[in-house]
Amino acid sequence: MAQRKVNIEAKQEIEVSQKPYGEKSFEVRCKKMIGVLSEKFPKHADEISLVFTSMINHDPVKVAEALQEGFLKRIERQDVGETKSRMADEFAKEIGEKLEMVRGEGFASARKIAARFNDLGIKSFQGKSWSHTSVNKLIHRRRQLGLE
Repeated sequence: MAQRKVNIEAKQEIEVSQKPYGEKSFEVRCKKMIGVLSEKFPKHADEISLVFTSMINHDPVKVAEALQEGFLKRIERQDVGETKSRMADEFAKEIGEKLEMVRGEGFASARKIAARFNDLGIKSFQGKSWSHTSVNKLIHRRRQLGLE
């Protein structure tokens, strides 16, 4: 019984999808896409809604503006990320002398290096105290930069 019901619903869905696009059909599909995409990408729900609502209202200028705005926001986030990455690279280079000094004192494990940095009052890139994880990330970044 349940299998038959599923097959009937699937057949109806296929029949609906094979109908030519009409105004109502297009609007319904856009509204469904707003729901699906907003659920999948909640941070971008406003942008998604604006784009599809503009499509429903047949306003190509607003569609283009909404897409452009979303694209520009993405570029801004990317620029901020790249800037932070460059700053972290510089920090990893600059702290190399202190890392070598602490290693020279006999501190080899990430936990011991973190404890020594904290004892010396050296702050991490984030301006926080050190943990073994932050030391491991520093060493990993230094390896990626060819400094280790």
